[in-house]
Amino acid sequence: MAIKDDEVLTDKLGEILKRQREKAGYTREVIAERAKIGVRHLAAIENEQRMPSAKVLLRLIRAIGISADLLAYPERKLDNTEEVRETNQIIRLIHICDRRARKAAKAMLEVFAYTDKTEDI
Repeated sequence: MAIKDDEVLTDKLGEILKRQREKAGYTREVIAERAKIGVRHLAAIENEQRMPSAKVLLRLIRAIGISADLLAYPERKLDNTEEVRETNQIIRLIHICDRRARKAAKAMLEVFAYTDKTEDI
């Protein structure tokens, strides 16, 4: 019997989440707190012992700061340079901020962008 594509994807879900969490430099404790789940629950997901609900999966994606494409298309090679990852993470963080926080982030980025590059910031 042939293995279906969706079975292969779900078998890799925990592995992908763990790899991306570690690549981003986060501990299980940090991500579990951000996703509002227990550390043991996260460990079970990462170790392929539990399948997260859709709600928990979305919270994990946001907590780690990754694109859902990494989970939906694990075979696709994405541009994984550090600069691209950092930029995408900043964009995702901005999207979850309220209007006041977005204005503050914009002002801060403008200061960085228009400050003489030779100065230490």
